[in-house]
Amino acid sequence: MTLQPIRSEWDLLRLSLLFYTRIPVGQVAYSEERMGASFRYFPLVGAIVGGVMAGAFALADYWLPQPVAATICVIVGLVVTGGMHEDGLADYCDAFGGVHDRESTLRIMKDSSTGVYGILGLIVLLISRIILLSYIPSRVAIGTIVAMAVVARWMPILVMRLSTYARKSNEASKATHLRQAVTTKTLLLASVWALLALFLLPWQAAVAAPLPMIAQTLLVMRVSNKRIGGYTGDVLGAVECFGELTLALVTLIVVYQA
Repeated sequence: MTLQPIRSEWDLLRLSLLFYTRIPVGQVAYSEERMGASFRYFPLVGAIVGGVMAGAFALADYWLPQPVAATICVIVGLVVTGGMHEDGLADYCDAFGGVHDRESTLRIMKDSSTGVYGILGLIVLLISRIILLSYIPSRVAIGTIVAMAVVARWMPILVMRLSTYARKSNEASKATHLRQAVTTKTLLLASVWALLALFLLPWQAAVAAPLPMIAQTLLVMRVSNKRIGGYTGDVLGAVECFGELTLALVTLIVVYQA
């Protein structure tokens, strides 16, 4: 029995870690096709990131008040990922926060500077994360942190499956690998990781959270399709951030109702 298929899948996981975290994984052979296939492990990358964040939260929560532990957890997440999704959210807020045509919207998302809408979006995102994790009981928060990182990373894959990359082949792009189609195999494998992560939540939250997460993802996708004719990397980053907040909010509602 050859180990080549296992090594190939392992390299796809490392490739996803290389692009979407700051975790050192060594050199990995790159191609746009392999990068597209690596999305099947994007939620699993979330499990690794979420595990580090949850560990930081648990350690800090043992010695410090929970709001401080939540703050440390959020900071650790930013360090591990390099704030990639948050950068996408900021660009998305700048581009979609005003009334712009397609060309202006794409140009704003490509601009490296951050405007008022982007800054406000980041402030709301980070404060919301800290507040939500401060009020979810510690015993539930640890699993919620991991589930947030995993399930929210399935949402961009859904968008990529249902929509198309907005920038045309002759338009400059920093993320041309996003043009790669999400195959059925990639979608199914990514779904497995997301479904497993739901078991880390109270069962009521595991049942209730996916529907509003998918609904808001489809709404963002529809707005993006109408405005720019598809998605960009910044749109996907925003979708991931929105998904995290929704899952945490639903979990908080569940534990408070209980």
